[in-house]
Amino acid sequence: MATVVDICNLALGNLGSASIESVDDGSIEAKYCSRYYPVARDALLEMHNWSFVNRASPTPPAVTEFSSIFVVTLSWYLASQLAGQLIKGKEGVASANKCLEQVVAHIELDRMPRIEMTRISGMVDYNPWKRG
Repeated sequence: MATVVDICNLALGNLGSASIESVDDGSIEAKYCSRYYPVARDALLEMHNWSFVNRASPTPPAVTEFSSIFVVTLSWYLASQLAGQLIKGKEGVASANKCLEQVVAHIELDRMPRIEMTRISGMVDYNPWKRG
């Protein structure tokens, strides 16, 4: 499972900023990550009906593990929040907008139907054109 630091480092990487060791390491990046991560995570969970949250049970269990598409989307959404703090002026706004475009694209990916493949052992490879 991706940790808070992993997701923050993905977000910072999206912006071209330095990575952090922990959210308490004293750097400006860590300060903003610790402030914006919970807000970005909760907002993104509310923004879309994520496929990994849907369960076919009357009482869905608490989400303890995010899907990979959610982790990537969260990193872009967090980057959009951090862009205004770490990159000033028009560059920061442009960077935030670029990150939000990635968020929308990844939400669309999550909406696509999933195809699950199941391997069946003992299958006979039937090819009518095969000689032998």
